[in-house]
Amino acid sequence: MADETKEDVASATDADEAAGPAGADPVDEIVAEGEVLPAGDDAPEPETSGAVEDVAELVEIDLEDVLTTATNERDEFKDHLLRLQADFDNYRKRVHKELGEAGDKALGSFVEELLPVLDAVDAARAHGASEVDQVAGLLVDLLARQGLERVGAEGDVFDPTLHDAVMHEAGDDDVQTVDQVLRAGWRWRGRVLRPAMVKVKGG
Repeated sequence: MADETKEDVASATDADEAAGPAGADPVDEIVAEGEVLPAGDDAPEPETSGAVEDVAELVEIDLEDVLTTATNERDEFKDHLLRLQADFDNYRKRVHKELGEAGDKALGSFVEELLPVLDAVDAARAHGASEVDQVAGLLVDLLARQGLERVGAEGDVFDPTLHDAVMHEAGDDDVQTVDQVLRAGWRWRGRVLRPAMVKVKGG
């Protein structure tokens, strides 16, 4: 029995020696075979430089595409903004003009309603009522500052856009002139509210 145990131990020892020491490091085996592995800064770098350049080239191309797309979008947004700003400016000017025209029209209608008052003042003056001169002068001056002006005066050349000839008298002149103003005419900011009623002479 003891002889068999010795033989088993001897067999195991021979197997271990053949297989090498237990837990041997593969690096140690390589060194044992005569190869020396460099360490530290002398270690070879992995051959990846070509792959890095390829990736960098791809990234650069992508960045150029992104930059081009962003620039185009910026230009489109800028053009759109400029168009919106121009449309808003036109809208603001149009609204301002319409409001001004509406205000002028409303004020002109109000002044037109005051024309009978001015006719009454002229009639009172014609009958020698000087008491109304001061009030009439203030009213006419106020309306004149807002754009009201009297049209039609004796001696004016007859103009059918400013005068309404209700009477005519023959004369030596070939040109028709206003001989008498029967009722004053009024013009409001260039627009004739009412032509003057006149007597024409000549022609």
